[in-house]
Amino acid sequence: MTQKITFFNAQINCSSQGAEQRTEKSHYCTQVKVNSKLGVHARVAAKLVKEAQKHTAEVTIRHKDREADAKSILDILFLAAGNGSTLELSATGIDSEKVVNQLVQFLHHA
Repeated sequence: MTQKITFFNAQINCSSQGAEQRTEKSHYCTQVKVNSKLGVHARVAAKLVKEAQKHTAEVTIRHKDREADAKSILDILFLAAGNGSTLELSATGIDSEKVVNQLVQFLHHA
Protein backbone atom coordinates (compact mmCIF):
# COMPACT_ATOMS: atom_id res chain seq x y z
CA MET A 1 0.00 0.00 0.00
CA THR A 2 1.36 3.45 -0.88
CA GLN A 3 0.08 6.49 0.98
CA LYS A 4 0.66 10.21 0.61
CA ILE A 5 0.28 12.04 3.89
CA THR A 6 0.66 15.69 4.80
CA PHE A 7 2.63 15.81 8.03
CA PHE A 8 3.99 18.98 9.62
CA ASN A 9 3.30 20.91 6.41
CA ALA A 10 5.58 18.57 4.45
CA GLN A 11 4.55 15.98 1.92
CA ILE A 12 5.55 12.51 3.05
CA ASN A 13 5.52 9.38 0.92
CA CYS A 14 5.09 6.13 2.75
CA SER A 15 5.13 2.53 1.60
CA SER A 16 3.99 0.05 4.19
CA GLN A 17 1.77 -2.93 4.80
CA GLY A 18 -1.21 -2.94 7.14
CA ALA A 19 -0.41 -3.62 10.78
CA GLU A 20 -2.11 -7.00 10.69
CA GLN A 21 0.28 -8.07 7.91
CA ARG A 22 3.48 -6.87 9.55
CA THR A 23 6.20 -9.44 9.97
CA GLU A 24 9.69 -9.31 11.34
CA LYS A 25 10.86 -8.03 7.95
CA SER A 26 8.24 -5.29 7.49
CA HIS A 27 9.41 -2.11 5.78
CA TYR A 28 8.39 1.49 6.38
CA CYS A 29 9.58 4.57 4.52
CA THR A 30 8.88 8.30 4.59
CA GLN A 31 10.38 11.64 3.62
CA VAL A 32 11.00 14.64 5.84
CA LYS A 33 12.37 18.12 5.23
CA VAL A 34 15.20 19.38 7.48
CA ASN A 35 14.06 22.59 9.18
CA SER A 36 17.12 23.24 11.36
CA LYS A 37 19.08 26.39 10.42
CA LEU A 38 22.32 24.42 10.72
CA GLY A 39 21.01 21.31 8.99
CA VAL A 40 21.90 17.89 10.36
CA HIS A 41 25.01 18.86 12.34
CA ALA A 42 26.93 16.82 14.93
CA ARG A 43 24.55 17.32 17.88
CA VAL A 44 21.49 16.46 15.80
CA ALA A 45 23.27 13.45 14.26
CA ALA A 46 24.27 12.17 17.72
CA LYS A 47 20.69 12.39 18.96
CA LEU A 48 19.39 10.66 15.82
CA VAL A 49 21.84 7.81 16.37
CA LYS A 50 20.86 7.52 20.03
CA GLU A 51 17.18 7.29 19.10
CA ALA A 52 17.76 4.81 16.25
CA GLN A 53 19.86 2.56 18.50
CA LYS A 54 16.89 2.08 20.84
CA HIS A 55 15.20 -0.04 18.15
CA THR A 56 15.93 -3.37 16.51
CA ALA A 57 14.95 -2.27 12.99
CA GLU A 58 17.65 -1.52 10.42
CA VAL A 59 17.29 2.18 9.65
CA THR A 60 18.74 4.08 6.71
CA ILE A 61 18.68 7.75 5.80
CA ARG A 62 19.05 8.88 2.18
CA HIS A 63 19.94 12.34 0.95
CA LYS A 64 20.38 12.86 -2.78
CA ASP A 65 22.64 10.01 -3.95
CA ARG A 66 24.01 9.16 -0.49
CA GLU A 67 22.78 6.60 2.01
CA ALA A 68 23.61 6.38 5.71
CA ASP A 69 23.12 3.85 8.48
CA ALA A 70 21.04 5.79 11.01
CA LYS A 71 22.96 4.08 13.81
CA SER A 72 26.29 5.58 12.66
CA ILE A 73 27.08 9.22 13.43
CA LEU A 74 29.80 9.39 10.77
CA ASP A 75 27.46 8.03 8.11
CA ILE A 76 24.86 10.67 8.99
CA LEU A 77 27.40 13.51 8.98
CA PHE A 78 28.69 12.42 5.54
CA LEU A 79 25.20 13.03 4.15
CA ALA A 80 25.90 16.77 4.50
CA ALA A 81 22.18 17.48 4.80
CA GLY A 82 21.69 21.21 5.17
CA ASN A 83 18.64 23.29 6.01
CA GLY A 84 15.85 22.59 3.53
CA SER A 85 17.21 19.18 2.53
CA THR A 86 14.76 16.35 1.97
CA LEU A 87 15.70 13.11 3.69
CA GLU A 88 14.21 9.70 3.08
CA LEU A 89 14.01 7.62 6.23
CA SER A 90 13.42 3.90 5.83
CA ALA A 91 13.48 0.99 8.20
CA THR A 92 13.16 -2.76 7.98
CA GLY A 93 12.22 -4.82 11.02
CA ILE A 94 9.54 -5.43 13.57
CA ASP A 95 9.46 -1.83 14.87
CA SER A 96 10.14 -0.13 11.53
CA GLU A 97 7.13 2.20 11.56
CA LYS A 98 7.71 3.23 15.17
CA VAL A 99 11.38 4.14 14.71
CA VAL A 100 10.79 6.07 11.47
CA ASN A 101 7.95 8.07 13.03
CA GLN A 102 10.07 8.87 16.11
CA LEU A 103 12.96 10.07 13.93
CA VAL A 104 10.58 12.24 11.88
CA GLN A 105 9.23 13.77 15.11
CA PHE A 106 12.77 14.41 16.30
CA LEU A 107 13.84 16.05 13.03
CA HIS A 108 10.77 18.26 13.07
CA HIS A 109 11.79 19.62 16.47
CA ALA A 110 15.58 19.70 15.89
